[in-house]
Amino acid sequence: MRDPKEYPTLLLIHNLWTRGSDIMSIFSALSDRGLKSRTGKEWSYGVIKSIGQRIESGAIVLQSGKLALSESFLKGTSSASKVLTKKRKG
Repeated sequence: MRDPKEYPTLLLIHNLWTRGSDIMSIFSALSDRGLKSRTGKEWSYGVIKSIGQRIESGAIVLQSGKLALSESFLKGTSSASKVLTKKRKG
């Protein structure tokens, strides 16, 4: 997380995703609350999907009530970090 102001929004996305909300429902919840992405634009389907995939892969985890990046993700051993590395390279 680059900006601490993003934390409440990411927590909301995490909560909705883990409760089974689909991408469009999450998009609607963010829009209804007037929450914008870090660029100041509306959230996109792709960005919400990417965050959801990181949650599912265990890269973004809830520890002691707070969101964090998993140790395996930070060490580059999780499947999510491998996918992200491949995307950056090519």
